[in-house]
Amino acid sequence: MGVIQFLVEQSGNPSGWIGKLLLHTMDLSHGNVIRKALEPIRTDRSYRVLDIGCGSGYALKIMNRQFHDSKLHGIDISEICVKQSNLKNKTALNGHSFDIRLGNVAALFYEDNSMDLVTAFQTHYFWPDIHQACREIYRALKPHGRFLLTGDLYKMKYHLSNRHQIMEAYPALLKEAGFSQIEIFAYNGFMIARSVK
Repeated sequence: MGVIQFLVEQSGNPSGWIGKLLLHTMDLSHGNVIRKALEPIRTDRSYRVLDIGCGSGYALKIMNRQFHDSKLHGIDISEICVKQSNLKNKTALNGHSFDIRLGNVAALFYEDNSMDLVTAFQTHYFWPDIHQACREIYRALKPHGRFLLTGDLYKMKYHLSNRHQIMEAYPALLKEAGFSQIEIFAYNGFMIARSVK
């Protein structure tokens, strides 16, 4: 396996010291797009939130500061990500309840209609079946719950099949899963997609 292929695989499922280093660089580069995606979410109420592909827990840490008295869940397929996410958020509870564990977007273990907000920041290009993942997210969301999806436009072109490489493909994908009020736009080299169940 070549170096580039190794790094690509590490991006999707970090492990070892290289995985930890990649998590740190992802934190540094993703903060602004996470905050931008979250802008329309009211901060004066509590939510039950699921962050898919939670990585180091950086997005959960941002949401911990933003949403008071919320229940924050995170899943990732990488053991090192779950460990790092728990470590990063251990001292930042602020009355919140955290549940971070191994999990896969294709088969969420959360009940139907149980989440107010589901986020997936820079992770969907690693999902084996994006259609199944969107259906699972829709199932787990409460009625009127929101789904926020972001992706690096360059990585979308690199990792995804032709159909999902461009932003214009996402309204149909989300609509097919049942979502409405779909809003998709580019922001500093990233796609931000917001939708409602």
